[in-house]
Amino acid sequence: MSESEMDTVGVDTAVASPGTSVYPSKISFASESLADGLPDRYLSDDGCPVSWETALERYQNHRIGEEASSDANGYTGGLRQRAKSKMATIYKADRTFRAEFDNPRVGLATIFGKYSPVDPNYGPILDYEQVLAEAIDGAAQTIKYRLRQKRSSEYALIEAGTGTNGVPHWHLIVWADKTDANGLRTDLEAIVCRAQEKLPSNLREFDPDINELPSGAVRVDDSPNTDLKVFPADKNREPANPIARYVGNQLPHVGSADPEVNVHDGMTKAELQFGAIADASSRRGYRSSAGVSRF
Repeated sequence: MSESEMDTVGVDTAVASPGTSVYPSKISFASESLADGLPDRYLSDDGCPVSWETALERYQNHRIGEEASSDANGYTGGLRQRAKSKMATIYKADRTFRAEFDNPRVGLATIFGKYSPVDPNYGPILDYEQVLAEAIDGAAQTIKYRLRQKRSSEYALIEAGTGTNGVPHWHLIVWADKTDANGLRTDLEAIVCRAQEKLPSNLREFDPDINELPSGAVRVDDSPNTDLKVFPADKNREPANPIARYVGNQLPHVGSADPEVNVHDGMTKAELQFGAIADASSRRGYRSSAGVSRF
């Protein structure tokens, strides 16, 4: 499976719903109910959340300041350093499990909701992010049962933003041993459906009772030791499976926020839009099984 194929995973919808003309400059970053938990940089002078567009600008300025401090003073506690550490963990887990497992499989599940900026309850983008994260939390037991109790497997679960507009969604990467591809696919489909069940009905990407998953919501690579390539951002310069490379690259804050850097090391506007969300969120955007977290 190529990375270009995986770019179509899930439904990468536009920010504005059909028939509307709402853009990030017009979308509130968060409702006032979330204001007390926001970093000051995402609040206006009167203490109210700023627009999503303004949040992007303030996130970028914050990141540029962190990167300048890193260059000048060796500061290592910034968002980018932590993100690159998570990326390295995913790559190391991928290389380790593919080598150690007798019959490895690598799976990917992508979980979307249905975002509308004019939704009366979840129009502010951070409010939408919070309820989607709650649905992921609600599916946690299904993830543990399907992946840990039924088979030998390890996993990482990350929050990401769509490539065109930064709207949040989630990726679950799984390394499984001694299982057939269909069995792993069935379990991943059950996890995606469980997360949909936990969403408010108007935010569901599809009806989980009908169980008709969107094309590409679940992928399984049953020959994960083929088609291995080196990803430029991997400092170890060692080959990784395409799914691992794709998921690692979806982590927020990995790129430099400096607008002067080259395209491979910088961040697109969509990445900046989601970076602000990930920076402001009170939810955990990364979690993993014990086998992955040991790296």
